[in-house]
Formats: sequence, C-alpha cells, structure tokens
Amino acid sequence: MAEHEFNPYAAPSPSPSAFVGDGVSARTASGLSITAYMTKTWTTRTVTLTGDINAVLRYESGGFGERVFVNDIAAGRSDPWENHFPNCVTPTLSFTVPSPLGDLSARIDVYVSILRCLRLIKFRLTLDGTVLISEGFDEA
Repeated sequence: MAEHEFNPYAAPSPSPSAFVGDGVSARTASGLSITAYMTKTWTTRTVTLTGDINAVLRYESGGFGERVFVNDIAAGRSDPWENHFPNCVTPTLSFTVPSPLGDLSARIDVYVSILRCLRLIKFRLTLDGTVLISEGFDEA
C-alpha cells in the first residue's frame, strides 16, 4: 500500500480539495478487486471506488456529528451529543457499501485535531476487512 505524507500544519490547498496519490488497488476478503482514489479537504475525505465496486464514499467531520455518505445517501452518523473525550478526537463510524456480493461492512477511523480548526489529521478506510486508505496511521 502506498504511503502518503500528510502535514497537518500545512496551509490548505487553494482548490476545494486535493487529490492524494495515484489510487490504491486491493483485493478484499471476499475476493473483489477495487481501486480507491481519495480527495480531501480539512474536514472531509471523499473516496471513489472503481473495479468490482463502483461507489463514492464521503466522510464529513464538522464538530456536530460525523457523517458518511455512500453515493450521496447517508450511510452512517455519530451522535453529536456523545462527542466528548476521547470520542471527539477519535471517532469511528461503521456502515455498509453495496457490492455485487451484497452489502459489505466498512469502517472509518479518524483522528481529529482539537487545535487549529478541528481538522482531520488521520484517516483510515477499511472495507470487508481490507484497509484501502490509511493516511497518517502507522501500520504495523
């Protein structure tokens, strides 16, 4: 898996989002072949899946409850009233993604900086037990 450097203190991109990498190809536990492409802003991550699954996943963090959309349909949401330490800086969302084999389990883990505008400093997308995107996490 390609490792991408991310500087949480860098100024935001002048464009509304920044493309990260050339895409990450992986085979899930169910045998599906997927390539994931990610774009990002300070508080959002958008992952486009191509291959055996064609979907757009969008994670939004705004301090009022994290949300995940799959093809612009709400798929997961955290309760904004439960966002207290440590959950407000390390939220996790579980949801499903439609595939030819049925719905696959997915999970997003993030770390949010409480300093400097509550922006994302780490992001990991796991689909069907396979890590597709890992930004800022040290994988062992």
